[in-house]
Amino acid sequence: MQTYNQQHDTVVTHVWETWTKNGLGLDADEKFQTLQSVQDAATNAYTKNAPLHEWAAATFARLNGNG
Repeated sequence: MQTYNQQHDTVVTHVWETWTKNGLGLDADEKFQTLQSVQDAATNAYTKNAPLHEWAAATFARLNGNG
């Protein structure tokens, strides 16, 4: 079983790649800022024992102002 940090990294990577289209058109500063936003949203969206797809969906909701 993955640790919290491993799961968090998995969710953040998936959400960031999807949300930013893998950083398409972003400069280094924008990549850093969007990664920070996704990391914060994922941390705040965490619910114990939630499947990763639900955690990712909750992270997207927070990023879109619906969470």
